[in-house]
Formats: sequence, C-alpha cells, structure tokens
Amino acid sequence: MKVIIPDLLKQEKILKTTDLFSYARYINYKPITKSSVKLNSNGIIYVKQGKKILHFANGDKTIKTDDIFFIKSGHYVMSEVLDEYYEALLFFYSDDLLNDFINKYEIDLKNEKESYKENFYLSSSSLLKNGLLSILPYFEEETKNEHLINIKLEEIFLNLLNSSEEFKSFLKQIYSDNSFKNKVISTYEEYDTIFDLANSFKMSELNFRKKFKEKFDTTPKKWILSQKLNKAKLMLEQSELNVSEVCNIVGFDNISWFIQSFKKEFGFTPKKTKTNIN
Repeated sequence: MKVIIPDLLKQEKILKTTDLFSYARYINYKPITKSSVKLNSNGIIYVKQGKKILHFANGDKTIKTDDIFFIKSGHYVMSEVLDEYYEALLFFYSDDLLNDFINKYEIDLKNEKESYKENFYLSSSSLLKNGLLSILPYFEEETKNEHLINIKLEEIFLNLLNSSEEFKSFLKQIYSDNSFKNKVISTYEEYDTIFDLANSFKMSELNFRKKFKEKFDTTPKKWILSQKLNKAKLMLEQSELNVSEVCNIVGFDNISWFIQSFKKEFGFTPKKTKTNIN
C-alpha cells in the first residue's frame, strides 16, 4: 500500500493545520505490515511509545520510545510498526519555517559543514522530551494555538542547536537551499530600486522578478512594502518616535501614502497604533 503523508492523516481527521505547519497525534493499536510512504512535507516524528522500523534505500532505521526522527520532504520510505501499541507526535513543515527560524535568531551557519541527509534521528534528552510533551495538550484542543506551538517548536530547535551537529548540518542544508531568499532578506534595505537589487544578484530585472515570485510568492514591490510597514508598526509600538519620524525612517517619501498603505495592511492608522500603546 502506498500512502502520502500528511495527506492521509488529513483524511483521517487527526491532522491539525495552521498557517505555519501541521501536526498530529498518531496511535496504532496493533502491528502494521510494511507500507510505502511518501512525505510531501518535511517531518519530525517523536516516538512517545513503541517501536517502528523505517526502511530506506541506504539502510533501515529503528526508532523507539523517546527518539526524535527528522525526514525531508519528497522521500519515500517503507514503514513497519513492530509493537502492539505505538504512539507518536508528528510535525510537518516547509523549508520556510526553518529558514525563518534561522533568520529570526541570526544563526551563523557560514562555517558549518554541509552534508546532505534525507533523514537523521536523535535520542531525546530530558529538555527535548519535556519540550515535546509540553505541546501534547494542544493536540486535544479544537482551537488553533499556532503562535504558542510555534514558540515551543523554536525552543526545541534552539535546544537542538546546542546538542546536535546533525541538526546544524540540516539547517545549513536548508539555508543553502534558500540562499536567494536569505540574501534578499538581509540586503534589500541597501538598495533604492528593484533594478539595483537585481543587479546585486547579477541578474536582469526580469529574471530577478521571476525568481522572486517563485521564492516569495509575491512581487518584490509588494514584499518590500510589507517589510517597511511591519518595521514601522514595530517602531510605533516600541519607541517614542512619532508617525512622521517613523514614516521617514522606513523610507516613505509621502506621509499620506504611508498612512493609506499602513491602514490597508493592518486595518487601522499609524496614529491609532500610537494611541493604543499610549
């Protein structure tokens, strides 16, 4: 039997989906013979109880209670549950989630060794185990707790950074795969025009726009405007600067356009943001 994960879990109505990731609590009450599985998302498996064998082209992996297993999207694996009772917490996410994590915490991976691995697994430390189990109550909730679960996942990733060279290599691989996106994020403020930004990549403006659309799923103009507005909102919330000062700092030439764009993005004016904070 061939199944697609996480699509199968969605059909069985045990998969919870947010804007950032999907997650499920998966339980088997009897051993299962081999089935062919393809992942269409990156996955993390935390084995809460039981044992499973995963059969890959380059060998078998046995995962058991308290093991954490990472597998990249697009790979096939034969899965075989060995015990009468098997329970696991499953997380599915895109490269973008880890890429955003790298950028948010400014993780320096320049000198990190890059080695391509389609999967790797770890024995859980008490910190990792407690972090993963702390997410378990959210599996029972009907309402989405996307922000809180994302924070808990970030805590787990930060702990892994301090304990796993394989995880660092995994991040390096993700970072390299997203090198275009990372360079745009880190350098776009240095350039006055899209043409100048494209030139920094040694690309024509047309080719740059095509690649940008592919990676960011929007146009450069819309994305840069959104970045400016988010920066402006943060400055209004966390500084004593007034609306005009923030407008100039984030790069708007016209305050009327700034106010109009801000209201369209957030549903309220910059002045309202300042008033609410005060």
